[in-house]
Amino acid sequence: MPNLPYQSRNIQYSPDGKYRWAYEVPLMRNPVIFITVFKAICLTVIIVVLFAIIINLVNDEGLDSLLFTGKVMLIVSGVFFVLFLIGYTIFAAINGWKYVMIFEMDEQGVLLRQLDRQVKRAKAIAMLAVIAGLAGGNRGAVSAGVLSATHQEMYCEFGSVRSVKPKRGWHTIKVREMLTHHQVYAADEDFDFVFQFILSHCPKAGR
Repeated sequence: MPNLPYQSRNIQYSPDGKYRWAYEVPLMRNPVIFITVFKAICLTVIIVVLFAIIINLVNDEGLDSLLFTGKVMLIVSGVFFVLFLIGYTIFAAINGWKYVMIFEMDEQGVLLRQLDRQVKRAKAIAMLAVIAGLAGGNRGAVSAGVLSATHQEMYCEFGSVRSVKPKRGWHTIKVREMLTHHQVYAADEDFDFVFQFILSHCPKAGR
């Protein structure tokens, strides 16, 4: 008996061979986005601090100058952190403290779409139901309906993925290409399927 495509109350399988699902990311309860952006800011600050230290050493300005530079960099880092907290809170508030992602996954890769903040999860699921029903017919019209609500989208090709890391507690699967990092979200009951599917289709990936 052939294996039937995976389906759940969240994930729909369409005649075009794609798995589709929607996930609502709570920006203040799921820390993965906060941590990702914070790491990028920390890396920037570290580079600036190292650059300032190198300038001091090259100019041979002495220990006092080096300590002064260190104090200034520490204050600047603190200011950056406060501004980041304020900016992230404003970003979360503007987006209604959450945002909706739609995923389309097949044998070749996964497409990640962030919907406009006006689009709620219920509407996203309704859109997916329409796609599932019409995927074998007028795909262009269906895709146009989804794209009209899309705020941002990225595509991850499984053949170029270098690592796949699960973060079950955050409902997140981190999928990394050479220069791009993606975050795929899935509900508890679907997490194992999505993770194993991605991992099994990424021949270059390690854990």
